[in-house]
Amino acid sequence: MLTPAGLRTSADLSIDRWQSESEVEGLKQLRALSIGSYKSADDVAAAGKDVGDSVPSTIDLGRKECHLITNPINCITNFVKGKTEEGYAGARAKLGRNLDRTVDQKTDAAARSVDAEIIATRDDMYRTLDGSAGLMRVSVARMQQLGNVLSILLTLFLIVAVIKSFLYVLATRIFDAKGSLHIDLGPGEPVQGEYVTGTSISIPRSFAHPLITREVLDNQENSTALMPWPFSAPISRILRGVYFVFNKGGRFEHGEGEMSFTRVSGGHVIDWRMKEGEEVVFHYANFFGASDNVRLKTTISLRLATILLGRFVFHSAVCTEGDGRLLLTAKGTVSDEAKTDSTTLNRLIAWNKHTRFRVSSKGTIKAVFLDGYTIMRMKEEGKPSGLIVVEAIGDGGKKIIGAVRFIRTLLLPF
Repeated sequence: MLTPAGLRTSADLSIDRWQSESEVEGLKQLRALSIGSYKSADDVAAAGKDVGDSVPSTIDLGRKECHLITNPINCITNFVKGKTEEGYAGARAKLGRNLDRTVDQKTDAAARSVDAEIIATRDDMYRTLDGSAGLMRVSVARMQQLGNVLSILLTLFLIVAVIKSFLYVLATRIFDAKGSLHIDLGPGEPVQGEYVTGTSISIPRSFAHPLITREVLDNQENSTALMPWPFSAPISRILRGVYFVFNKGGRFEHGEGEMSFTRVSGGHVIDWRMKEGEEVVFHYANFFGASDNVRLKTTISLRLATILLGRFVFHSAVCTEGDGRLLLTAKGTVSDEAKTDSTTLNRLIAWNKHTRFRVSSKGTIKAVFLDGYTIMRMKEEGKPSGLIVVEAIGDGGKKIIGAVRFIRTLLLPF
């Protein structure tokens, strides 16, 4: 494997070899010119342009076998070599242009002898080759610095991945269903409302707050709202198409019907009827809208339990100033909440922040890398257990095996 220092030495040797070979070829052309039967500066110009053509058009620094896991340094080295070869190609083109321009300028110097023209062209060739070689060495030095930085970052990246992999296995044992510890996102008010699901939902006439939704609901006022909740997770929302344009309005006052929303293509709507002070964690991929008294919030958690929840950035809705609404969508149907206490993480759509979980895993190598674990909602006597929304198993669903589902989480730097 070629180290960064070895790369610099290899590149310098290649540049030196290129410069020497170019000078030799150029001098051969000029020697042939000096002993040829050239009568004028025009003849010298025509033959002098051959000097630039004699310089090799490419430089090959070679490649090493590259694999991101087993030999990542070779991948960086190959990248640096490619950029160096591109720099050479540019320098070679510049050399040809400089020699052509120099010779063209000398064509008008009819008073000068053929020998004087040859000497001048030789000197120009030396200067141009020295300048081009210097530029290539600067380019190599910069690419080496970039390669060193990438190498350090990649090493740190792999170290973090190894540590988080260990913590993932450790967490499945610490938060096992048979133990006393639990998974949560920190203290939260044990306030919970209720939710209803179906292909169609209705908002009662008595609901006072306007709704901010991705589309105009049936019997809703039509009023475009640009960038509601502008400072709430803008990047995540832009990536999922739920940031810029919404509709904001209450029930259409000239009609008698209730606001309603019907989901097509077999999907379900979740109408979470929030109580004041309630906080619901959800994914923006499922977000459709909320009432204007609902505040969107982002929580960053670096706790060990976060690994088992599949991410370290959590988005939630907090209800203020009376009852509110959070509208979510699901690609399929939703399981019966009262009968569902455990599920795989990829089917968990939303939950109350105060909900506590544990995991069920056999702890074997097969369980870690193939089976994965099941997340279980804890229920305590006399305390709200928290609501969870679980998407039902679809017809085309596939089992995501074990740790594979957490590859993104394990590889992210936090």
